[in-house]
Amino acid sequence: MKETMQFLQQQFVEAFDVAKLQWKSFLVACVLILAIYWFSLYIPPGWATWWLIAPATLIVAITALARVNDIGPERMGKRWQVRKVGLILAGAGSVMILATPFTSTPMFPTWRAVIVMWGFALTWLTTPDHPPWDYYISGKYRFLSHPPDQPARPRSPLERVVGRVTREREVAALLKAEEEYQKNKREAEQNLHRRRGDGEGP
Repeated sequence: MKETMQFLQQQFVEAFDVAKLQWKSFLVACVLILAIYWFSLYIPPGWATWWLIAPATLIVAITALARVNDIGPERMGKRWQVRKVGLILAGAGSVMILATPFTSTPMFPTWRAVIVMWGFALTWLTTPDHPPWDYYISGKYRFLSHPPDQPARPRSPLERVVGRVTREREVAALLKAEEEYQKNKREAEQNLHRRRGDGEGP
């Protein structure tokens, strides 16, 4: 317990270390929190908060679904099962937030909920060592030649653009190859059925 408290104290001190503080992101977060607080003084929870929170809840729900699908049957340990439960709760809770205004007893998200959901959404959108979010939720990253968790060195803007184009070309080529494979497979099955229908045998 003592070691845990010391660790938490160290994390708290490092989080507010002036030398390490990322001033731009810190100031942006403070401005957003103050702006939302100001809005909460004059605008009660309603459709305004629902429209503000809707994109964040969709991001969380879709990401949670994609991450649940990533937990394959080979991952049966307690840790993975607890993770799956947590992801299901995150996705279900996001859907409930979107649906509650349309129930028999309408409820709208609070301004605090807007802050929390956007915090989760931005965190999941920028997960380190992950493929771009659109690649991840669509499953296209599985076709990439490099593993998504492989650490990468800092790249210049030109390298990022070229890398993105290259990944898109790799995905397009692999998807085209998959289509060709499925087409050839269907043709082979049709020829086999035709031969059996003509009495030629297998």
